[in-house]
Formats: sequence, C-alpha cells, structure tokens
Amino acid sequence: MSIPESHAAEQPSFLFGHTRRDYADLLQRIPTKDLIAELEAAQWLALDLVDVPSASRAVAEIQAEELVEELERRQRLLKAHPLDPLRPAWPRPDGDLTARIEAVKTRWPIVRFCEEVLGADLEPAGKGRWKAHCPMPNHDDSTPSFLVYESSDSAYCFGCQRGGDVIALTKFAFSLERFTDALDRLEEEGGVQWR
Repeated sequence: MSIPESHAAEQPSFLFGHTRRDYADLLQRIPTKDLIAELEAAQWLALDLVDVPSASRAVAEIQAEELVEELERRQRLLKAHPLDPLRPAWPRPDGDLTARIEAVKTRWPIVRFCEEVLGADLEPAGKGRWKAHCPMPNHDDSTPSFLVYESSDSAYCFGCQRGGDVIALTKFAFSLERFTDALDRLEEEGGVQWR
C-alpha cells in the first residue's frame, strides 16, 4: 500500500528530512540478504511498539512496506530474466539470524544498553519506564525526552523522533545503514561470540 504523494505530509516522516523516495533509493544498494534481515527487524520492532505511544510504530511500518516493495521488485526482475548470466542468486534463509538477534538482545537488555553503550543517565519514570536526556548524536536535549520501556525492550526520543530496539538504536547512535552492521557492532561491544 503506497502513500499518495498528496498525502505524504500527513504521514510520519523519515529522519533527517529523508523522503520515501530517498529510502527506496537507499534500499536498491543493499544486498538482498541484508534487506531480508532489515525486514524481519522492522517487523519485530513494529510488534514491540504496538503499545508504545509514539510515531516510531508508524515509521517502522512504512520502512517495512518499502523493504517489501524492494524485495518484490527484485523477485520480478529475477522472473523476467531467468537466463541472464548476471542474474544474482536469491539468498537462502538464514536460520542463524534469529539466534544472533536473540543472543544480542539477551546480552543487551534495553536499560543496560542505554546506560553502558549510549551513556544515558536514566532516571525512573514509572513502573518499567525510564527517562533521560537524549543520548543520540546531533540532538542537544534541554529536558529529558528520551523514554526507555522495559516491557517492549525499546526506547524512543520524543525530541528527535528516533527510537526502537537495541539494534535500531545502534544504527542511529553509530550512523550505520545496515541492520547486519548494527548486529555485528552489538556482538563486538558485548563480547557475543557467534561465528
């Protein structure tokens, strides 16, 4: 389901002034295996954010939709050119990906991640909730606008509108484009042995 350009202003925006077209262009440069991992991460993140009052859920849904559209475009190209010698192979399912994600999230619960990796000075803000000044780069936060939700293992800044699980936050904090790069970084930071 695409959002008509005339209604684009009514929809949640991408970060840093990016548009849906910018995001779609970025996706075309990412290997298929990484796109599949990004889609799975976006789907899990959207589920995590069902009960969290923020625009993050809507952005996660839009990103998942764009990922699906790009993967479908690639499948159409493969079907249209079955004998092309430059035709890439479709990646096999990566059963280890889910286990890697679980290992990283077990090693980095959201509160510990925000304190140790992001350097956030968390203060209690209710049962299972914490608040802090935003630890994300390029955001000088004069009042605490960064909320951490233990129940969904996620965080969201109402100032800069960035948030998600530990993997999404790692992408923002370290300016990483790919899900797998963030996963690698978290494994490295946490001493998670996988390979």
